[in-house]
Amino acid sequence: MKEPQLSFRGIKINKMNKFILLSFFVLSCYYISGQEKNISIGPQPNWIESVENSKSTITNIDNIGSGCYYRLLDFQSNIEKQSFFSHYTVEILNHEGIQQVSDINIDFDPSFQDITFHKINIIRNGESINKLSESDIKTVQRETNMERFLYDGTVTAFINLTDVRKGDIIDYSFTIKGLNPVYENKYHTKIYFQYGIPIDKLFSKLITSNTRKLNLKYFNDAPKADIQELNDTRIYKWELHKLEALIYDTNTPSWYDPSPNVSISEFDSWSQVANQYSKHYRISDNNRNKLEKKVKKLFKNVPKDSLLSKIRTFIQDDIRYLGFEGGLNSHIPTTPNNVLDQRYGDCKAKSFLLAETLKIFNIEAYPILVHSYNGKNIKEELPSPNAFNHCIVHVVKDNSEYFIDPTISHQGGSIENLHTPDYKIGLLLNHEKRDLISIKYKTNNKTRILEEYDIDEIGGSAYLFITTKYSGAGADNQRELFAQRDKNKIAKDYLNFYSALYPSIKEFSKIEFIDDRIHRNEVTIKEAYFIDSLWTKSPEDPKILYSEFYPLNLESYTNLSKSPQRTMPYYVSYPVDLEHKIVVNLPEDWNISPEHSTIEGESFRYTYDVDYSYRKINLTHSYKTFQSYIPSNLAASFIAKHEKIQNELSYLLTYNTNYIGDNTGISWILLLIGIISIGLFTFFGIKIYTSYNKESQNPREESLKIGGWLILIAIGITITPIRSIIAMYTEFDNFFSAATWAYISQEHSSLTELSYSLLIILEIIYNAAFLVYSILIAILFYQRRTILPQLIIIYYVVTFAFTVLDTVVAFSLNDTLYSETDKIEAYKDIARSLFVMVIWVPYFLVSKRVKSTFTENYSGVRLF
Repeated sequence: MKEPQLSFRGIKINKMNKFILLSFFVLSCYYISGQEKNISIGPQPNWIESVENSKSTITNIDNIGSGCYYRLLDFQSNIEKQSFFSHYTVEILNHEGIQQVSDINIDFDPSFQDITFHKINIIRNGESINKLSESDIKTVQRETNMERFLYDGTVTAFINLTDVRKGDIIDYSFTIKGLNPVYENKYHTKIYFQYGIPIDKLFSKLITSNTRKLNLKYFNDAPKADIQELNDTRIYKWELHKLEALIYDTNTPSWYDPSPNVSISEFDSWSQVANQYSKHYRISDNNRNKLEKKVKKLFKNVPKDSLLSKIRTFIQDDIRYLGFEGGLNSHIPTTPNNVLDQRYGDCKAKSFLLAETLKIFNIEAYPILVHSYNGKNIKEELPSPNAFNHCIVHVVKDNSEYFIDPTISHQGGSIENLHTPDYKIGLLLNHEKRDLISIKYKTNNKTRILEEYDIDEIGGSAYLFITTKYSGAGADNQRELFAQRDKNKIAKDYLNFYSALYPSIKEFSKIEFIDDRIHRNEVTIKEAYFIDSLWTKSPEDPKILYSEFYPLNLESYTNLSKSPQRTMPYYVSYPVDLEHKIVVNLPEDWNISPEHSTIEGESFRYTYDVDYSYRKINLTHSYKTFQSYIPSNLAASFIAKHEKIQNELSYLLTYNTNYIGDNTGISWILLLIGIISIGLFTFFGIKIYTSYNKESQNPREESLKIGGWLILIAIGITITPIRSIIAMYTEFDNFFSAATWAYISQEHSSLTELSYSLLIILEIIYNAAFLVYSILIAILFYQRRTILPQLIIIYYVVTFAFTVLDTVVAFSLNDTLYSETDKIEAYKDIARSLFVMVIWVPYFLVSKRVKSTFTENYSGVRLF
C-alpha cells in the first residue's frame, strides 16, 4: 500500500540513516543481480488479439502539443492467466520526441511478477529495425518514494534505444505476468480511455472466465464495453479512435479525475473488502500476551487519564516511519511485536500497533483504511482495496469517535482537539460494522501574526518585532519543522523571507520557539529584526520619503494565476484562518484616515482595517477559507476578487521633508489644562492637610517610629511622586503637543474618535491628581498623621479602579489598536495594582503598628 505524503519532510541523514541506506543499497544490488530470471524474450501469448497500427497521416502536427504521437495503445489482460499484455506504437515528430521516448521503462515487482519482451522495433522509411537484445535490457531499483521512507521493491527494466531519429516509429510490446498474492485472486482495476497525450487508436481487452463475476461502473461518459461470450470465457472490448490529449486546467484539485474510465471489481460490497483484509490485522493470543507485557512496562507509571495521549505520542514520535512495501507487504502490516522491537513501521504497522496497544488498556480502537486525497470519490467507486492508500486508527472514548493518524509526528493537543487530515471517509476493519464510515474533520488551524514596527525618526531606522502564533495543524507542522532542522538555518530562511521587502534587514535577537503542545496545541515564534533602511526616497521627488508595509505571509493565498476558459474545479487552500496584523509606532502624530473593506465569496472572506490612534497605525488583514474547491464557473470571479485583495495588501506611508505642519510644538491649551488641574488639586490637597484630622487610637506618648513593614511603604511612596514627574516629562510630547490637541479638536468622524479625545483629557487630569495626591500621601506618611491610613487606602483602591477602568474603556473603544505587547503590559499593570491593594489595604486596616505609628494631628501651619 503506497503511503500519502502528509507534509513536507526535509530529510537529515544521520549515521543511522546512512547505515540503513548503505545496507539497503548493498541488498538492492544483490537483489537486482538476480532479476534476469524474471526478464525474458519470447513470442507474444497465443490469446492475444492482433491489432493493426494506425496508418493515418498526421495533418495537424502543431496542434499535438507533444514531441511524439501515439498511433496505437493496445492493452490486453487475461485474468485467469494473470497475464497483462501492452503494445505501444509511437511516432517521433521532432527532437523533443527523441528525448521523450528513446528510453523504454517498465516497472514490475519481481517478488510475484515476470516480464517478457516480445519486440522492440524502429520503423524507418517503411523498414523495420530490430532493437531487442537481452544484453541491452538493464534493471534498476529506483525507489521513487524513498524520500518518504518507503521502499516498495519495484524494479524498472529499461532499454536505451540508440540511433533514434526524427520521423521514426517505435513499436514495442511486452507481457507482465503475475498478480499480487495478497489480492487472493480477486480482480480489480481501472481502465482509462483518455490520457495526457493524443492517441490515434486505443484498444483495450479483458478476458475472464464466465464464472467470474465482474462488476463494472462507468465514469465521465466512458464508452460501454463490447461483451462477447466464447466457450467458457467472457471478453470485454473497447476500441476508440482519434483521442485528443486530456489537458488539465491549472490548480485543479488532486481528487478531480475528468478522464472517461471504467471501474472493474470482483468485490460486491465494502464489507467483502473489509472481511478479506481484516484478518491481516489480527494478533494471536500468545503475541498479544507478549505485547501486553511490553507495553504495560512502558506505560506502568502513566496515570489512567493520560494513557491515551502518552500511547499516541509514543507511537507517533518514537516509532520511526519506514516501510518496505513490496509484494504482500503492500497490504499486510508488520506484527505489533516486531514493530515495537524494531521501532519502525509504515502506516499499516503503526496503526496496527496503536490499535492493539489501546485495546490492552481497555480503550476501543480499530484500524481504518483511508485515501490521502481521494476520499471525496470513494463512495462512488466500486468496492476495492485499491481505493485506499493509507491507514489510520478509529478510537471510541466515552461514546465519542476520534481518529488518530499515527504517521503524523510531533502532534499536539488532546484527543478532543487533535487535528485529523480531511480523509472524509474510510473502511473500518476488525469491527462488527466493517463498512465505510464518515471521518469527522476537525481542525483549529489558526495563524495569528503580529508585526510591530518601532520607528525612531522619520527617514531613519526601525525595529521590527514579529510574533506568530500557530494552532492545530499549523502548530504540528511548525513543531516538526523545528524538530528536524537546525534553528539557525530556520532563522536564516526567515531573514531571507523578509529581505524581499527590506533588503538590508538584520537579525536583532535570536528566534524564540515557544511550544504549548499538551494543552492548547499552540506554537509561538518570536523574531526581532533591525531595519536600517525602512524609508525610501521617491524617484519623482527625493524630498518625499515613503515606507511600505506588506503582509508577505498572506500573499501566497491571494496571488493567483489566471485561468481563462476554465472547465475544471479550482483548488482552494483549506482550511486557512489567517490574521496578519501590522502595528506601526510613529515618532510623531500623523494624519491617518480609518479604512475598512471586505471582499468575499462563497469560499472565502477577506477583511482589511486601518485604524489610527495616538501615533499608532494598526493594519489588520484577515483571510479565511470555507471550502477546498470552487466550481469552474466561479473561478473567474474568485481570481478577480483575489486580484482586488492584492491591491489592498500594500500600505504606503509617505512623508514630505519640505512640509512643516502647523501641529508641531506645544499645545498651550493642553498645558493650561494640566497646570489648572495641578493647581486645583493642590488647593484641595492643602484643604485636606489643614482641615482634616482624625482621633488617634493610641496615646501620642506610646507612638512608634516608622519601622517594620512600613519601611517598604516608605520606599514606595517616596519613589512614586518622582516616577510620576519623570513619566510626565517623558510623555510630555504625547500629552501636551500641538499634534495631540489637533487630534482632540478635529471634526470627529466617529464616536470612537470623540471618546479617545475625551480619554486623553481625562488622563491628563487624572495624572495631575495622582501627582498631587502622591505628594500629599508622602508628606502625611512622614509626619505620621492620623488621617494617613484612611487616605492611603483610598489611594490604593482608586489607583486600581482607575487602572481597570482606563484599560477596559481603551480596549472596548477599539481592541485592534493595541498590540499583544500593549495588552500584556496593561494586564500586568492591573495585576500589580491589584496585588498592592490586596496586600496593603488589609494591613492598614488591622495592623497594630499602623495604629501605634500614625498618631499625629495637624497643629499649625507647617507642612514638614
